[in-house]
Amino acid sequence: MHTGVVTADLTPIRDIVARDHGLAGVSVVRADGTPHTSLVNAGVLDHPLTGARSSGTSPTGR
Repeated sequence: MHTGVVTADLTPIRDIVARDHGLAGVSVVRADGTPHTSLVNAGVLDHPLTGARSSGTSPTGR
């Protein structure tokens, strides 16, 4: 079990999102095993409580 802090290099996310005007594709696997992909707004931002750099998305759905 990992209990420490995970630090990731967010540079690739920042670079991809900048080239695609803040858009990114996100894929998840449904309970039945089929994939679902959505176009979402994404970016790199500061966490509001800790100030740590984080990736964020704003998907919508029903």
